[in-house]
Parts: sequence; C-alpha cells; structure tokens
Amino acid sequence: MSKDVAADRLDKVASGREPYSHVLDYAVGIVPSASALDELERVQSKFEPAAMIKVPRESLRLTLVTLASDLDRDAKKMARVREAINRAAREAKPIDITIGGIGCWPKWNKVREIWVGVTDGKEKLADLSRRIQAYIETTQSEARPIRSPHRAKIRIGIWKDIYVSSMQGELAKEISESINSFPIAHFITNELSLFATRPDETSVSIHSTSLGK
Repeated sequence: MSKDVAADRLDKVASGREPYSHVLDYAVGIVPSASALDELERVQSKFEPAAMIKVPRESLRLTLVTLASDLDRDAKKMARVREAINRAAREAKPIDITIGGIGCWPKWNKVREIWVGVTDGKEKLADLSRRIQAYIETTQSEARPIRSPHRAKIRIGIWKDIYVSSMQGELAKEISESINSFPIAHFITNELSLFATRPDETSVSIHSTSLGK
C-alpha cells in the first residue's frame, strides 16, 4: 500500500465517496535506520519460518503511541492529529537509541509475539510518547502511549498457533537468549512518523516530521 493509495482512501471516505470499514490501524512511531533494519532482519532469520511470521521490513518500527482506528472517518480530525504530532516533534530533540534483547508476549510457554527491546534511550522515548499523547488528546482523539520506559519495543514476528506448545516456546526462548548477550543496533532518531497498518501487517508512513524543527 503506497502513501498515495492510503491518502486517496482517506479522501474518499471523508467525502462519502467510499463507505467506512475498519481496515487500517494507526500509530505514531520511529523508523529504525537502514543498518538497524538490516540487523533486525538478521535476528528474524534465526527463527524458523514454519514457527514465526516475520513482520515485513517496512513495518518494523518503534511504536510510541497507538491511535483510534477510525481516524479516516474524519479528514479534519486527521489534519489536527498531524499538527499535534508536528507540535510534539518540534519540542523534542534527536534521541540516541540502542536496541537489544529479545522478549515475547505474553510469556515464553504461550508465545504470541516476538519483539526486540530498547536498552538505551527508553526514558526519553517514554517522555516523547507521553508528550505526543497529550497533544493528540487535545484533538479529541484517543491515544494510548507506551505505559513505561521498559515497554518500548519493536515487534519482529508473530508466533504461529500450531507452534504455541511449551516445547516451541522454550525453543524461542533459547534463540532469544543466544541473541540477548549483545546490543543489536544503535541509531539516532530524527523523525516521527504516523503509520497506517493493514491486517496483513504491511505499513505505510502517511505523515512524517523532523524532531526539533
């Protein structure tokens, strides 16, 4: 889904030319650098394709705030949300981020999602997340920030249902422990993005703004 396609759909729904249906989820987050994305894909390759569905490269992001899923019902509200993101970005500075360590949700013997965590920069990310939430909520839109610094993470895979046994969970844990001993990547974030994600996990950035400008 390209940026133009997403924008065109928003316009059609807002003008009544196309009926609304919930096919997009929205979030504000950070795109890792190209080298960090390369390292994340290297980590993904350690998991068996039969066990884990890989999150596509274009959807590997550090989510800071999740938004209401009906934003494309109202073009004016979407415009206000974009300006709220711009405002939060102007008040922030670039953040040094180190990602490392593998975790899962909800627990290793019942794995549903696999993610990479943040080791450095997570407190600043949590502060930025709360700032974004505060400004977006002035637009009467729902916004859910990361609840605490240790929850900053990048989802890299979805564990397949047929592999949710305790044995497979232990296998995933063993893989994660072999990776957890060193940082995966370091990068400096200079940009915030508003993402639209489809049910197939493909994402597109529909709005981006630079930090500190």
